[in-house]
Amino acid sequence: MANLNKFGVPLSGNTSAVLMPKLAYRFRVTFTGLGGTGTDTKALTREIISVGRPQLTHDEIQIDVYNSRIFLAGKHTWEPIAIVMRDDINSDVITLLNSQVQNQVDHFEQSAAVAGSQYKFGSIIETLDGTSNSSSGTTVLDKWSLSGCFV
Repeated sequence: MANLNKFGVPLSGNTSAVLMPKLAYRFRVTFTGLGGTGTDTKALTREIISVGRPQLTHDEIQIDVYNSRIFLAGKHTWEPIAIVMRDDINSDVITLLNSQVQNQVDHFEQSAAVAGSQYKFGSIIETLDGTSNSSSGTTVLDKWSLSGCFV
């Protein structure tokens, strides 16, 4: 008869050797201030198919020292995050995104916002474990709070 102690990497102590990975399809993305103040973004949250995670890259700096080289982390760059969503039959998603794009650049009047704070929004990307009950709610494994987002 097979049991779980036959799998994984053996460790000292009573810790389990089998770990559950984070699943890519268990997530929730919420938005604040998308499309302007007072907009309901729950329709957009329900229609998200996939979302990327924040990634940070550093420029590599090489310093030549006598007969060797030293590498240092240079300036950092936050990579863009891709969110794939679908539009519903009521066009709630495209209406909300159109409102956000209109806040960023008014194509009819050919004008733009004076400051970035007038059109940027916030979002929260949460990885969920898939369990939900009435007493504790949804269990969040990790959470990324993003500010200064734009389309």
